[in-house]
Amino acid sequence: MMMHRLFTMGTAWMLSLCAVIAAPRLQPILSDRAEISLLTCSPGDEIYELFGHTGIHVYDPEAFDVVVNYGLFDFDQENFIGRFVKGQTDYCVGSSNTYWFLRSYEQRGSSVTEARLHLTQEQKQQLWDFLLWNLQPENREYRYNFIFNNCATQPRDLIFKALSGHLQWTDGPSEYTFRDAIRCYTRQADWSQLGFDICLGAGTDRIATRQELMFLPEKLNEAFGQMQITDETGRTVPLTDTPQVLFEATRIPQAAPCTPKAVACTLFLVLLTLSVLSYVRNRPMRGIDAALFSVAGTAGLIVCFLMGWSEHPFTGSNWNIVWLNPLYFYPLCSLCIPPLRKMDKWFYRIVCALLTVFLIAMPFLPQSFHPSMSMWVGCLWLRAAYRTLLDYRPYTGAVRG
Repeated sequence: MMMHRLFTMGTAWMLSLCAVIAAPRLQPILSDRAEISLLTCSPGDEIYELFGHTGIHVYDPEAFDVVVNYGLFDFDQENFIGRFVKGQTDYCVGSSNTYWFLRSYEQRGSSVTEARLHLTQEQKQQLWDFLLWNLQPENREYRYNFIFNNCATQPRDLIFKALSGHLQWTDGPSEYTFRDAIRCYTRQADWSQLGFDICLGAGTDRIATRQELMFLPEKLNEAFGQMQITDETGRTVPLTDTPQVLFEATRIPQAAPCTPKAVACTLFLVLLTLSVLSYVRNRPMRGIDAALFSVAGTAGLIVCFLMGWSEHPFTGSNWNIVWLNPLYFYPLCSLCIPPLRKMDKWFYRIVCALLTVFLIAMPFLPQSFHPSMSMWVGCLWLRAAYRTLLDYRPYTGAVRG
């Protein structure tokens, strides 16, 4: 299974590379027979494929047949991971031979639909001029933002610009928050969804406008199908034709064998069992607390960094900092530096009280949490409550570590 997946991913990447290499020579002037359409590709399995993809198909039967897309990035860029975490990743635009572009998504098992844009010859040429300018080496890169500046919003903005004064459409609130929209596309990727919910703060729970929701390729395609424009004769016509399915998806989404909720519940039961046994034996089990709280502290470092230094949207005002906090490295420090243990009782009492209030307040906070979050918080609360209870236990002899 793993080898098949690696082979499929490798083949898709090779096809994508061939697509860029095989892009034909692009002519600056479109013929009267040229057509421009929007390609919408359904999601894949990798985290950067979860939301699908958008491409602009430019077909001139007298010259070329290409797809221009804004989703190219290079893993080999210097400090790619660090720049990505900081929200300083640069993506670029590229042109691909249409056959190889479509073949790469067919190989991935994604569906692709095409919606032809009803543009005048002047509008087609204006849009094409924008694309050619973007394809120049000095203009290819742009600062990627996974919500406000991505492979779907770039084509949207260019098409809006080409249609300036002719588009009949009014923006307004959608029925989704940004978090709702993200969760729709991570239903089968439970751990990715948990990661998004941990890293994205309360701002993600704002209602997105219909234009903002177009950061999702399928929502962009859907919105374009509802728009109208004024054509060269003054008539009002739909912006796009009814989308045509070029090929159906064959990919079957595979849910993780162990969901975050199942893992959290299992961990809670294991910790509960160990806590009961250690209470009977009058053992604090400092090693377990050091490991558990250090994991929460490490996650807290990431949350703190995203809140304070990342350029990613909605990473500030994150209530997860209450239960994922760098201060939770204290049990590890206490384990390694015995004189610190005199402060243990105050640490666990404060944490127990804080997490108790947090668990009670979670449904009322202005931030939506992952369904498994209360169980993860419960694991920390359980150990903090146990250590607090142990401090009030009548003295029966020396307490062993």
